[in-house]
Amino acid sequence: MSASLVILSACDSGYPHLLDVSEPVSLGQALLLAGARAVVTTLWPIDDRAACHFAEVFHARVKAGAPLDIALADSQREMLRIQGWEDPYYWAGYVLAGNRLG
Repeated sequence: MSASLVILSACDSGYPHLLDVSEPVSLGQALLLAGARAVVTTLWPIDDRAACHFAEVFHARVKAGAPLDIALADSQREMLRIQGWEDPYYWAGYVLAGNRLG
């Protein structure tokens, strides 16, 4: 895989699951092992509308040149300021693994 950035806006995409009796592996970890340079995942079920807005904000920040970790933090802070989405349920579950775009 040669993806610079993968965003998994799906429920529990960053939560590790046992594939067998060995170590737990998340989908995000699997993508990093396959060659993705950075992966954004979620740690719990997420709201579809909030996830869409989060992705739009995050992509805009990255396109504007923000480092991935800063883009993620800025996107989370923006979600915190939106009435109805200020609860951490809507924004705190996003995590970044890896931090290289190219």
